[in-house]
Amino acid sequence: MVTEHDAKKAGAEVVKQVDHPLLSGLLYPGLQALDEEYLKVDAQFGGVDQRKIFTLAEKYLPSLGYAKRSHLMNPMVPGLTGTKMSSSEEDSKIDLLDRKEEVKKKLKKAFCEPGNIENNGLLSFVKHVLFPLHTGDLKASVETALNKLLDPIRKKFESPVLRKLANAAYPDPSKTRQLDIRVGKVISVEKHPDADSLYLEKVDVGEAEPRTVVSGLVAFVSQEELQDRMVLLLCNLKPQKMRGIESQAMVLCAAIEGEPRRVEPLDPPEGSSPGDRVFVEGHETGKPDDKLNPKKKVWEKLQVDLKVSGECVAQWKDQHLMTKLGPVTCKTLKGGHIC
Repeated sequence: MVTEHDAKKAGAEVVKQVDHPLLSGLLYPGLQALDEEYLKVDAQFGGVDQRKIFTLAEKYLPSLGYAKRSHLMNPMVPGLTGTKMSSSEEDSKIDLLDRKEEVKKKLKKAFCEPGNIENNGLLSFVKHVLFPLHTGDLKASVETALNKLLDPIRKKFESPVLRKLANAAYPDPSKTRQLDIRVGKVISVEKHPDADSLYLEKVDVGEAEPRTVVSGLVAFVSQEELQDRMVLLLCNLKPQKMRGIESQAMVLCAAIEGEPRRVEPLDPPEGSSPGDRVFVEGHETGKPDDKLNPKKKVWEKLQVDLKVSGECVAQWKDQHLMTKLGPVTCKTLKGGHIC
């Protein structure tokens, strides 16, 4: 059943390849595959150099009426001597039953040339035996270790005095002033003509003409509650059509997920006027971007740190969102996120 071509291909990484191979080299892959049946094994384990023989076994054994076995492989690593690991070369490998003295002797003699990572059996032990990590495991482990180092520093800087000092020393206007958040007054609100779950609002934000805003607040706030209400608008998002009508800003709300989901618009300080600017405490200066680049996902990145404190104050990274009259708040949703 097995052609000469398939036999040569299956043994390519195990059998020496020559122009006129011996018959034994052609038989070898098939005989190794048959071992699985005659030894009555459930699985075969070997190095990755065996993978083509394993493929041959999975293809042909079922054709003979035999069971298809599982195959497990591990990477091929260099020996401790800098050449291929070999069962016939004692110093090239660490055996499972080696005594401590033997392990010490072999490692002391091991080839470990500085800068050479190609044939370094010692490094291979570190990679595949001592730290057999997936990249995700490595990242998670580094994250844990770094946070363990940083936790005492973070705790120290929970002090309002030190936090204010750090913000003054290392201001980050590129992040805190990219968002153009303004106080707005809802001057009209009605249901979207093509969507029962959406409101169509006209909001005065201190410009010559009111902005058209489409919001999904129907399930959370009545039209009467929105009419003439002061709200906060994110004004420099790229305008987006929602069911055929372009929304020119976004109403910022506090929200708590769950059943049911709870949402309420943020409140500017009492006495605020349409167009009043909102800034992060300690970052009053700077000019927001005219339009946020949607490809850079600026809003999505900053939104992660926008939350409501236990005192119902809107915050970014534990710093208050402010207008010239004081902090921005919400009515009831303590500990919520801002969306």
